[in-house]
Amino acid sequence: MHACLKNCLYIEGRGEVSWYPASTLALIRHNADDELARWKREAEERHAREGGLDWIFANSEQVLKAASGSTVATLAECLGISNLWGAHGEGISYYANALQVMMLAEPYLRSGDRAGWDEFAAANRGKVPTADYAIG
Repeated sequence: MHACLKNCLYIEGRGEVSWYPASTLALIRHNADDELARWKREAEERHAREGGLDWIFANSEQVLKAASGSTVATLAECLGISNLWGAHGEGISYYANALQVMMLAEPYLRSGDRAGWDEFAAANRGKVPTADYAIG
């Protein structure tokens, strides 16, 4: 579902964007403030839930198939990585850093070894290099 509000587009589960040309959009509902508020509340709840290490390890199969941004950010923070986007905010930097975090976490997620992840993350905190590409 989509809703337009104040010259932006809100895509349920994805957030607000404003870079779509208006001519390429189909308006489904205009000024859907109540629905927009519900979607945002649900997104905040999902972000909080999927950003918890207990949830991440309890749902490791789902995480390995498609980790949410909240999940990747939490795992990155365990390693001392606070900015997956790099100084230039490039998507390719985010992708490279997220992929690296997930590759490091994968064996612990597959085995459900939360204690092993905590130990690995603590031993490598601040030591994992991150990508920072500048495109353009």
